[in-house]
Amino acid sequence: MSVTRMFRLAACGLVLATGAQGAYALEDIPTTSGFSGTLGIGAGYTDAETNLVKGSSLWDIGQESVSSVSRSPKGEDDAFIFPRGEFAYTFGGPQIQLFLASDVEELVDLEVLQQVGIRKQFETLGIVSLGYVTSGLLNQEVWQDPYSSGSSRSDTDREFTGVRFEWDRIAGLPIGLLFQYKDIEVDDERSGSALGLTLEQQSDLSREGDNYRAEFSYTWRRSANEVFRPYFGYVDADLDGDATKYSGPYVGLDAGYQNETWGVAGRARVGSKDKSERNPVYNRRTDGDWYEIVLRGNYRLPWGENWFGTGGVAWAKEENNVNFHDQRNLLFTLGAEWRFGPDK
Repeated sequence: MSVTRMFRLAACGLVLATGAQGAYALEDIPTTSGFSGTLGIGAGYTDAETNLVKGSSLWDIGQESVSSVSRSPKGEDDAFIFPRGEFAYTFGGPQIQLFLASDVEELVDLEVLQQVGIRKQFETLGIVSLGYVTSGLLNQEVWQDPYSSGSSRSDTDREFTGVRFEWDRIAGLPIGLLFQYKDIEVDDERSGSALGLTLEQQSDLSREGDNYRAEFSYTWRRSANEVFRPYFGYVDADLDGDATKYSGPYVGLDAGYQNETWGVAGRARVGSKDKSERNPVYNRRTDGDWYEIVLRGNYRLPWGENWFGTGGVAWAKEENNVNFHDQRNLLFTLGAEWRFGPDK
């Protein structure tokens, strides 16, 4: 199994429902037709701090009530079990692949992205991938009005749909491009309604709208077993609320080693979120900086050639100008998976 494949299956820290498809280099598409992928199950433990997100159908990471809109979030922990899998069907002759995959898009609040799409490997142009992305089976649960204090808050779903385009090994070079668009909707958006804000001020807090991400990467294969992938990107969240719109750059490095028996992969990322206007609750902009560190490993299990044990630890933090908007997450995962297909 290649280091690139190990990256995609292991280094995200947590992969749910349908596998992994992240910022890593696209692997070679097999020349043999057939199904391939991963099936498994895992367990996780999260210790999180957030005033903005409740969690999902699998975990709770937010508290139902807050005492003040000026206080930092309190810690909330949860343990959970999750299925995992990645599926693809390859047409070997033309090297075309249909795939179903997922990724943890935002580690600090465990937002999951699922993708279904098609990839094609060209002889000289590289590998091109086009996918439909969605929050799918695991919508993120947020608070209808996160600024409601002194009583229990009601939750609602945050959903998105969009597209992702990836082009790796462009013209035979070790460089790649990614572009992603998401249309975000909050089922019951009531931000600021409990504070007596005007309708105009409440509209400034809307979390719905468009989200764009562009990324450029370089892949350096130090050896057949080692790979390093630095990248930089830019996010533009053109949301409906003037106080929630943000943009900002980020940089990251993925690195890993894989042999026939075991492998280890790591990720480090840092970025910023610069808001467009002042938040009417605080009369200041809620700008923030965010950080992620992930370490993940796998080991071939003795009872089957294609069975692997996996485990990892991940840490993410967002520091904001306003304490109420600070977020942090410490995550541990452990699991087992069976990998199948002609490239396993």
